[in-house]
Amino acid sequence: MSSSSEQRFSRFENERGLILGVIVVVILLMTICAASILVLNQRKASLAKTQAPPSLLFVTEPAPKAIPPSNYFVRLPVILSAGGVVSAPASTEQIWRVTRVKYLGYEIGGRRYDMATFQRLDTQDTVKAYCINPGWDTPSIGADYVLKADGIFVPVTEPAGDPLQRFAIIQ
Repeated sequence: MSSSSEQRFSRFENERGLILGVIVVVILLMTICAASILVLNQRKASLAKTQAPPSLLFVTEPAPKAIPPSNYFVRLPVILSAGGVVSAPASTEQIWRVTRVKYLGYEIGGRRYDMATFQRLDTQDTVKAYCINPGWDTPSIGADYVLKADGIFVPVTEPAGDPLQRFAIIQ
């Protein structure tokens, strides 16, 4: 039979296993708690970075009443005729005629552009201008152009299909 010392030894051995098991469970629970606290703190920090705190907006200048007209995009109708596209009619005092075209005759910033000489019909004034649409059809001598307020020559009539070059005055 077993003696009393053997029973004590087996009970003591069981107590060691029980204590060791409790320690492992406590360490495991503490690890889970610490990990969850770290994860929650990281989430709070990331939310604080993405959400700016509410702030007051102080207006120091008056709000604009309306958008300036230069910000609107306006499309004007195109009138088709038997001779091609015709722009709005211009009075004879605004019409300029092409008297000479010099291919690649003007240089800006290392690039060469076509140059045309225009003569005003009513005053016989002459002006030189360079093309602003390289690759478009070059006008023939005698083509009529209108000088716009921004210094751009626009053809009075254009052939159907291919637009003619526009020209800017050489300053």
